Amino acid sequence: MRVLAAALATMFVCACSAPVIPLQLVKRAHPTAAPSGDCAFLTPDAVPRSGDTGRCGLTLGAGLLLADCVAGTGLATVKEERYDVSLDDPSSTGPVPRDGQGCHLAARGDGTADRVGSDLRLPADLVVIADFQPQTATVHLIRVEFRCTDRCLVFDVLNESELDFADGQSGSQPVKIISGAAVDVSETQVNRLVVTASGSAAEAWLDGHDLGTVQTQQAGPGRAFFAIHGQSSAGPAAVRLLSFQVFQRG
Repeated sequence: MRVLAAALATMFVCACSAPVIPLQLVKRAHPTAAPSGDCAFLTPDAVPRSGDTGRCGLTLGAGLLLADCVAGTGLATVKEERYDVSLDDPSSTGPVPRDGQGCHLAARGDGTADRVGSDLRLPADLVVIADFQPQTATVHLIRVEFRCTDRCLVFDVLNESELDFADGQSGSQPVKIISGAAVDVSETQVNRLVVTASGSAAEAWLDGHDLGTVQTQQAGPGRAFFAIHGQSSAGPAAVRLLSFQVFQRG
């Protein structure tokens, strides 16, 4: 299923001791952004490496977390956490379920979430790269979050049609909407979401398309996660995670 839609971004309240629930967002259409220069690591065909850079203005520094779910390497420092989102603590934790195709995340219905992450306290200024492929026709929410303590800096792909930035310290109402890009999220292809923050500025790319920059208040070091959330009307959701990598900003 090919989904093309305008991606939006905003910041809203986010308490990340458990996976957060998005608030109602103010939405408007935006033009499609152009691919981001010669930064090949922004696209799923390239292998990200320390020192990679380009006209997108982003440089990958030292690798801090390099979990390759297909090869099975770098997984010793990550774990799976399953959630009922109404609770503060995970209902279960353990090794990440994987095979030769990748790590497998599943959310069984409304109010459930499954996430992969590390207990490592990572620096605040990072580049996080997630390669993933939906395994069901529609996945309600795919999330990358970092700078997590009791709150997180959050990047959400909602219903395979828009991307939202969320900040945990800006109050309960949307405070900023920024330009985004048309996105293509499909169960027939691998997608790469690249998210980064430097100081108060956060930016995201999906498959090489720049989705814009937003100012954030969630600025400290913390944990990083990749997650999916279920929704009862959409049925069970599943995602194959190929890799989850965290680099310092160069």
